[in-house]
Amino acid sequence: SDMLHALGFVPATGLPDFLAEKPLFQVIIEKEGHKCFFLPKFHCELNPIEMVWGQAKQYFRQFSDGTFPKAKTLVPEALNQVTGQHYNTGRAPHPDVVLI
Repeated sequence: SDMLHALGFVPATGLPDFLAEKPLFQVIIEKEGHKCFFLPKFHCELNPIEMVWGQAKQYFRQFSDGTFPKAKTLVPEALNQVTGQHYNTGRAPHPDVVLI
């Protein structure tokens, strides 16, 4: 806020050395030779797992009878019916994302 700036407080999140610092888990992942990407908050369309959830929810809706006992059996069935072909189709979850 303006009052904090007037008192000389500067948020660390805007400082260059803070911005350059990587989270520890990113450092560990990259040290092992992997790449670490962060998805933007509140952009589920960029997350490939959403295709998996979508397939499971579609199965659930198709076979649901609206009762809780049926729902209890359908949840594991719905999740187990999702295979790699459902989400590894080569199509990106968003036009700006390239899957290789």
